[in-house]
Amino acid sequence: MQIFLLILLIVLAVVVIRGLFNKEWRDASQAKIDAVKKERIFWRLVNGYRGMNLGVEAIFTVHLDVRHLATFITSGNARSEEDEKILKLLKGQSSFSSIKVLNDTLEEIDKVIAGIFSHDDQLYTKGEIKKLLEGRKNEQLFVPAQYDKFVDFYMRFLPDHAHLKSADLWEARKKLNDAAGKLEWKTDEIKVDAETLFAVRKSEVEVGEAVGEVICGKDNEKDILKAFIRDWEHIQMLRTCVVDLVVPWQGTNLLDRWFWRIVEIFL
Repeated sequence: MQIFLLILLIVLAVVVIRGLFNKEWRDASQAKIDAVKKERIFWRLVNGYRGMNLGVEAIFTVHLDVRHLATFITSGNARSEEDEKILKLLKGQSSFSSIKVLNDTLEEIDKVIAGIFSHDDQLYTKGEIKKLLEGRKNEQLFVPAQYDKFVDFYMRFLPDHAHLKSADLWEARKKLNDAAGKLEWKTDEIKVDAETLFAVRKSEVEVGEAVGEVICGKDNEKDILKAFIRDWEHIQMLRTCVVDLVVPWQGTNLLDRWFWRIVEIFL
């Protein structure tokens, strides 16, 4: 045991000393340490660390910006039965393994939603849709900084038809998620800053929820469809989180990840 601790201390010393003289190494090391911290916070929130049973949307928001954690704790944000059902998908999973579980579940839900749409004959015009999406700004106390930008994106993704079906609205919603994923990156290897990332993902989710209201309405006539769309949105939030957690470790092995977890504890 003493030999192991001695080796560990020597390795940590090398990390610190190298970081003092090599900025590139220091920045890369700090990115790994930050990634470990972010992953630890996410999984603690998912597992209800010390009674903090936050809902999916709260976990998603804290993942994007940990400064919001204090707000959710003081506001008494509680996990609903729907949240519990979705979070059970991650039980016993790691960041890497959970991606497949979430992808498979999203695919299953999407098939159910498509089946419901096959019996839905409701029609919309682009003008009606844009009016409803823009009207949401007046109903909400706060909308994310890039909400208008994402409304414009969404409208471009709609097919150029005089009348649109619910399935058209849903396909555009999925394209909006793909677009948000691309906007997370400044280059192929560098992500945008944290503030921009927060605005991008929160705006995409806000528009997504608005689209759900357009499709389902605000009454109880489409409660089953509403539940499936809500589950899809929540699972997509978790998927965004775990993909973000996995990206820094691409090209590494279990030993690499274990090493940086140890370093994060001591530094």
